[in-house]
Formats: sequence, structure tokens, C-alpha cells
Amino acid sequence: MTQISPLLFAVLLLFVGCTKDEYDYTPPQANVKAIPGDREVTLDFYLCNMAPTFFDSWCTPVPEAQFEVYLTDEAGNELKNISGMVQTGTFTVKNLTNGVNYYFKVRAFLGRNPIVYSNVVCTTPNSFEKPETIIRAGANLLGSGINSFYISPDFTKALYPFSFDTFYGIEYIDLLTGQKALVNSIYADYLNWSPDQKQIITHEYNPKNKDRYTTQILIHTIEDTTVQTLFNDKYDYKTPQFTPDGQQFIFISDEHKPEHFGLWMANIDGTQKRRIAPQFDVTSTWLLQGGYYYGPASQIQHFSWATDGSKVYFSSLSSADRTQDGVYQLDMATENVQKIVDSPWDEQYATISPDGKRLAFISTRSGIPEIWMYDMVTGTTQQVSNMGKDAYFTHLSSFNWSDNTHVYAMFSVNGAYGCYKFNVGE
Repeated sequence: MTQISPLLFAVLLLFVGCTKDEYDYTPPQANVKAIPGDREVTLDFYLCNMAPTFFDSWCTPVPEAQFEVYLTDEAGNELKNISGMVQTGTFTVKNLTNGVNYYFKVRAFLGRNPIVYSNVVCTTPNSFEKPETIIRAGANLLGSGINSFYISPDFTKALYPFSFDTFYGIEYIDLLTGQKALVNSIYADYLNWSPDQKQIITHEYNPKNKDRYTTQILIHTIEDTTVQTLFNDKYDYKTPQFTPDGQQFIFISDEHKPEHFGLWMANIDGTQKRRIAPQFDVTSTWLLQGGYYYGPASQIQHFSWATDGSKVYFSSLSSADRTQDGVYQLDMATENVQKIVDSPWDEQYATISPDGKRLAFISTRSGIPEIWMYDMVTGTTQQVSNMGKDAYFTHLSSFNWSDNTHVYAMFSVNGAYGCYKFNVGE
């Protein structure tokens, strides 16, 4: 992916004469986050004098703002004013029922003048179990420059790309012994293990294309550090992931139409490359994550296979047409793509449980990226993690079930990246 710093992007905007209004900067904006607790929810909110669409530094809280807090339904219809007028800060709603989804929004005022409503947030109060820390950058790795982990299928090792000054590459660490080994001196921001843990598949910048940024697919053999390059041509190939039998891989590409990503498959030697589910197509956009711009956005950043390989699950995020966003199920026999989770929030990294009964995904429903669970039988959703308002899920990392009650996910907490094991119940 192309990565552009906020400072460079600001310079580019000035150079081409773009204004903030041209990029939908519509001040002011009321922001709210919902932090669940045991039978309570704490809402954290403020009025921003410019919508933080691109840079947080362009969003300055307005200290004189006041708010009303509303309990709403899922569509945002007001059910009850539960606060009266309160100052910018926090408001805790008590005596709630654990395991039930609650919806809130706030209305911002300056003096007696109503200014704007916030977005609707949703959260699930509960007595959350603290996750187990599996590995953390700055503690049991080389240093603080690690921001992605990829757990092996047997959950004994973790891959991580690193970059320190001019030295970069892919390493793995044995989670049992702490022993580290260099896989290859090629930097890649997305990695996927083969089922037998002997190979890694990734995408990497293709220097052959001079007219636009594209990526090619690489397969690394861990034992002898050899690298096989696939699809070194003018098209874009992203997010490759091995099938459960390790003989093929699924990926997305714009080969059928530049910057329109579809679903593709190929054998691990690159033969029999073919588009599947041709009715599914998402338009490329620039994507903001973690203060950086990535573009064109890969749209689909993760695939999750059913144990028997009959279905694959994925999410589409930040497409040019937001109606394309959501969590999808692809039936491999019929190549039918069905949207199974559709909401106004960002949903990503859909991951199916081994028994196929539940689908975990990362959602911004609470205003904070947290783990949510979708019940494949009842169609209900529930928040199952509570990492706090200052934590966020990293955009490229492992998100895997180890069994039917535990998932591994990577979050940044107080500025330190780490991989955590969550007990999500049954």
C-alpha cells in the first residue's frame, strides 16, 4: 500500500489548491465514544470545531460547549433525554442490563443554541474479562517499532514485519521459547501463514509499474528463505490468503477493471488464476487509518475460511459507495456472495468460529474499534471486548479464533502494540 504521512498529504493539498471544504470538512462535529462497564455505560464526548475526517490536529475541542445525552433506538430516533444539560466531558448511564445493546447520541449546544447531533453509538454493558497479553512490542520483541503480528495456525509463533532505519524484514518469534529468527529481508505489511506453517504469502509494492502504485504477490518459504514472485504485471493484487488445504489462495485484484476490486483465486504456483463471484465488485478509494492515508484502499483486508473450505467470510470497508460496506459470506460452490452484517458503522476483519456458529469482527459501533460477535443462528450482535477509549485495533494484524471460545487480536494500548487473547464465551 502507498503510505503518505499527514504532513506530506497537507503539503499536497496546498500544492494542488484543494480546500478543506472540497474534502467534506463540515464543522462543527460532535464526537462521542461509549465505554461499557458492569451494568453501566460511560459516554465520552466533545464538540469539534472541524470534523476530524483527515487529521486529528484539525479537530480542536470547543471547551464552552454543553450537551444533552439521549437514549435512542438503532436508527437514532430519540427515546429519552437522560442527562439534562451537561458540560463537555463524560456522562455515566447506570442501572443498565448486561448483555443488552444500548444506543446513544448527544446534542451539542453553544449557549442556548443547538449546534449539531453526534453520530449514534452502540455498546453492550457487561463485566468484561481482562484479555491475556500474548506478546507486546517494546517488551518481548526487538523494540517499539513493531505494529503488526500474525499468529501461526498452531498459535505457537508470531510473524512480524519490522523497519528500523534502513534495516527491515520479516521475523518470527517462538511464543513458547522467545527465540527469534529472520524470515526474509523483504518488508511487507500483510502476511498470511500456510496451513503447514512452512510458507508465508504476502503482497508487496511492484516497482515495475511507474504510472500507478500496485502490489504483486510473494510466497516466502521459511526454511530456505526463498521467495517466489507471482503476477508481476500492470494490475493490482492484494490480501492473498491460503485456502484451508494450502493448495490455492484467494486474493483481490483489479485485473478485470483498474481500481475496481473483485475476488480472485489461483494455485500456489500462480497457475489457473481466475476471477470468482464476478457479480461482486468494489470501487477503490483512499483510506485513512492510524493517521496515514493508504491508497488505493484494498477494501478487503482479511479473509476467513470455514473449516471445511465451503465458505469464506470478509468485509468491505470505506468503499466509494458506502452501500457496498459490510460483512459478507461467499459460498464457494455457488459463488454466491451474501451480505450478512449491514450497518452504518465500519465493520472489518470478519472471522468465523471453528464450529461456524459465530462471526467475530472489529466494529466502530461504540465509537471505538472493539470486537463484536454476530450469532449466525439468531442474527444478533454483541460487543465482547472493552479495551478502552484510548485503544485501537491495528489495521494489519492477526485476528483469529484459537477455539470456539477464544480469539486473538492486536490492539495498541497506551501507544504500545500487543497481541491479546480474549475469552468471548460460548
